[in-house]
Amino acid sequence: MKKIFKKFTGNTILFLIIVLNTNIVYAQENKEIRTTANEAVYDISIGGTQTFEIMDKQNKIIYITVEELKSPARISNGTYKVSYLSPGAWQASYQVDISSNKISRAHSPSYIVISGEIKQTNLVKESSTKTSYYLIYYNGIIGIQTGVRATISGNSLKVTQI
Repeated sequence: MKKIFKKFTGNTILFLIIVLNTNIVYAQENKEIRTTANEAVYDISIGGTQTFEIMDKQNKIIYITVEELKSPARISNGTYKVSYLSPGAWQASYQVDISSNKISRAHSPSYIVISGEIKQTNLVKESSTKTSYYLIYYNGIIGIQTGVRATISGNSLKVTQI
């Protein structure tokens, strides 16, 4: 009886270790995508809401969500909301209009400060393929220029930290 109990306990612990250490990757609508890369790659052809867990420049986990807001007439047309969450610091978002695989407009910027202070923001459409939402974030005395950048390439909208 003791051998069976030890074997059962050992197998249960091994199973839990394997399950808890497994990263599951989903590429479907409304599923979380886990990665250790420093950019999130939203697949426009899938659409919907896609959430990414990536690493920022300081190797801290951040969360990026890209959400399709309007049903496009064609796959390459539509409005997408780009959201960036730096846990314990700040959250920022803005909307990007895409037409024929080009960014036609960036608008509706917003931010929420969780701790610290944001003193300056600037949303810029830098080209037909790149938009940036610049922030100066203060966590104490020193200001850090940071923000969110979205770049379109084919059927992908890539989002990174500035």
